[in-house]
Amino acid sequence: MVSKGLHTSKGRVLLIAILLGVLCTAHGCMKKRRAAPWPEKTWATASPESQGLDSSVLASAVRTIRSENINIHSILLIRNGFAVLDVFFYPYDGRRLHDAASVTKSITATLVGQAVSEGILPGLDVPVRDLLSTTGAGKAPGAWSAVTLENLLTMSSGLECGKPPVEEKILVLRNSPNWVDASLSLPVVQTPGERFDYCSPNFHLLSAAVARAAGTSLADFARGHLFEPLGIDEYSWPADPQGVTIGWGDLRLHPYAMAKIGYLYMNDGLWKGQRILPAGWVKSATTPRLSTPGGDGDYGYGWWLARGRFKGVYEARGRGGQSITVWPEARILLVTTGGGYPRDPVIELLLPAVKSNSPLPENPGALEDLTWAVSAAAMAPEPASAGTLPPMARQVSGQRYDMEENLLGLEVLTAEFASGSAQARLTARISGREYRYTVGLDGVYRFSETSPSGDPAALRGQWETGERFILDYNEVTRINRFRMEFTFSGDDVALVFSEPTGQIAGKVMGHWSNSNMSGNSKNRQSH
Repeated sequence: MVSKGLHTSKGRVLLIAILLGVLCTAHGCMKKRRAAPWPEKTWATASPESQGLDSSVLASAVRTIRSENINIHSILLIRNGFAVLDVFFYPYDGRRLHDAASVTKSITATLVGQAVSEGILPGLDVPVRDLLSTTGAGKAPGAWSAVTLENLLTMSSGLECGKPPVEEKILVLRNSPNWVDASLSLPVVQTPGERFDYCSPNFHLLSAAVARAAGTSLADFARGHLFEPLGIDEYSWPADPQGVTIGWGDLRLHPYAMAKIGYLYMNDGLWKGQRILPAGWVKSATTPRLSTPGGDGDYGYGWWLARGRFKGVYEARGRGGQSITVWPEARILLVTTGGGYPRDPVIELLLPAVKSNSPLPENPGALEDLTWAVSAAAMAPEPASAGTLPPMARQVSGQRYDMEENLLGLEVLTAEFASGSAQARLTARISGREYRYTVGLDGVYRFSETSPSGDPAALRGQWETGERFILDYNEVTRINRFRMEFTFSGDDVALVFSEPTGQIAGKVMGHWSNSNMSGNSKNRQSH
């Protein structure tokens, strides 16, 4: 509101009006809007138009993602502290925690910053071996003396870790009796601090360093220093055999909790007026430290930094499409989860919705359309006809196949098909444990609460040809969605498996066994 003093001169009022017009044209004039409350369990909502976004563009984006079967699980788009798009895509229902994958690294880095600020860690320039001298670090090769905490944070330790998407050394770590010792046994093949080279063990060592200095696990440290202050009381963060919290991944959070981490960063480490992160940490963590391969961005302390038209944007990224994207200048926060999908096309679908820094005229019709699109995205598709089973389905039904050694740990497999049924039954022994699944044959997933990951699995499949059956195995709260192609021939089955991130793929043969899963003799009768 213009004060009374300004009305003493029409010229001054006119000048102010002109200046406001120029500023609005250049930067987008922000109309007075209600202040967003700090999020609790959920986020306050607002219409996209009230925050300068177009509901019709968002509705179109949601429908496209659904119609093209893009394997994204959730999108949470927040502007000015209000959720303007909150959508979960079938079969993920948004009720369970989701694997955050390497988003975990950004959170580990955040906790390292807090530990340094409180004097728990002496500084980022301290050699790692000095901090872990009682955990086997004395066995580390001499070159390790030059590797510092900052080198670990910036992915410039120089360790030989393998190349994404397949970091061979992660498999070595997981199969070793002591993950910290295994990390410290990796050779230093590059001068520390010179080059970015993605290496997940870096962040496991950071977890071990915090735990050693604080006298508690990184997960427990996070509870008191980060999660509880933000009101995050539901999470899961597993540890290695020695109880060291996995620093590079496997943290499980709800998308709303992931957004809280991003919002904390957007607000320079402040939460409800209280300082949670050390003063200056957000700037330090999101300052470019090293260029990433391909020259399309930089890396800070556990955060990926954009260049070009999106300079100033920073992200926590995880395999399969997990992300926390912070765009401070536009006051936009985007959180996504998924099971392996191309992120760039999704961003290109969403970005045109950002029209202005000012509120747009409300558009009730477009908002209703968006509401319907969001609702439809969470719904199962209409069942399709399961079709007629091919003769091969009857021949293999109930038969046991012993599988050769493979990355999946799949040892024994039996499938049961019944004529006229819209579903099949699958029994599998995986790494010594038996699992029973139901498989939808009508295009609709069937859910099982028992899976090797401990999370629900959704399965559907179809006969592509008379000999080839395609199984869609979807771990809906985790990253992996496997395509399994079974080709039956005589007493053999060939299984080709893959998942969208390219980290797990292969081919394995299976052979008919003289007994079924229950140990009975072979039965070739039709079901």
